Amino acid sequence: MNIYDIAREAGVSIATVSRVLNHKDTVRADTRAKVEKVLKRCNYAPSAIAQGMVSKSLHTVAVLTVAVLTVDIRDPHYARTAYTIERGFGVPVVEES
Repeated sequence: MNIYDIAREAGVSIATVSRVLNHKDTVRADTRAKVEKVLKRCNYAPSAIAQGMVSKSLHTVAVLTVAVLTVDIRDPHYARTAYTIERGFGVPVVEES
């Protein structure tokens, strides 16, 4: 889901959604509440890639795992590590074999 979808669901403009996301104080309280309700209901999280394109500064994290017989992403330790990286940085971790 992107800000276009959020705007449609909330019945506001894309600019209004952007103002709410960027904590601008030019949004009326009732409109802000309406947008925030949709954001919460949809579990919206801004895209790090989209933000990087706008700011022309993309902070990229690469995780390289070396496939050896004892390392497997399905191992609980590595799975937790991959999950933490994905959640913390908003990037997928892909295992290459």
